[in-house]
Amino acid sequence: MKLIIKSLIVVFVFAGIATKTYSQDLHLSQFDAAPLFFNPALSGNFDGIHRFIGNYKSQWKTYNSVLLSYDRMLPEKFNVAGGKFGVGGIVTRDQAGETSYGYTQIKFLPSYHVPIIPNDILYLSAGLDFTATQNGIDKTKVLPGSQIDPETGEYIMGYDNLNTNVWYFDMAAGVNAYTLVKGIYPVNLGITLVHLLKPGKSLVGQSQVNNPRRFNINANTVIKIDSNISLLPSLIWLKQKPSDEVNVGTFARYSFKTSPYAVYLGTWWRINDAVIVGAAIDFPGFQPNHVVNFGISYDFTASTFNKSSGWST
Repeated sequence: MKLIIKSLIVVFVFAGIATKTYSQDLHLSQFDAAPLFFNPALSGNFDGIHRFIGNYKSQWKTYNSVLLSYDRMLPEKFNVAGGKFGVGGIVTRDQAGETSYGYTQIKFLPSYHVPIIPNDILYLSAGLDFTATQNGIDKTKVLPGSQIDPETGEYIMGYDNLNTNVWYFDMAAGVNAYTLVKGIYPVNLGITLVHLLKPGKSLVGQSQVNNPRRFNINANTVIKIDSNISLLPSLIWLKQKPSDEVNVGTFARYSFKTSPYAVYLGTWWRINDAVIVGAAIDFPGFQPNHVVNFGISYDFTASTFNKSSGWST
């Protein structure tokens, strides 16, 4: 029991920091469902050769997001100084409201992984996130202020300073430490700094907009209860200027010897905002060594935002 408590402390130690839960960037509820989104150092850092992940999120029925990612560890011929290189990529599409305002992001995620102390005592990873963002809006559904006469309030035909398509580039950097506590509890702890270049372009005129930097902390572990049951606690802390968001909770996994390989039930607490419930299943893929995981989650808002209709993620 003491070992379990120590492992949980490693994961949850930052959970009491935040008092508000409003985020300015796209955010997802579970770290396990989108590890590359939260920390580029995790690209290629998994058991296997190839990893494909897809996420779909719907919020208030008007905010919809799709995220697709792929990553792998490069072959051994690319190893340098006892470490391995990983590589990954993410394509994200986020769209909001009737104006079709949204953005498309393309991310390239190189990483490097090296054992510092053998036998899984300490394994360090570092990664970069190179991001190209296209921001846009459906011009036919918007009436900008530049097309309204400030004196009469009438529509001014022909004058429009609204951009429907702007591009900008950004970077992020992350590190992750892995250790095996008491030889049986794998623990990850990572830190990421997003928007290193603080870029941004306004859709109105030629003005520049500086996106505030975002600071992420991710942590997770696996606690094996018996030969079939395991707990998978995880923590995400996002800090972006005055806004904080903390998601903390766990999956409970029941493993089988045959198909399906495992089923998951979980719950998380987005502090001061929502209770999140989720379920998932592992089943065979196209090849005997392939595993496919399918999951779904729902956010029950507990804050004042519960008065907004259609909240779901």
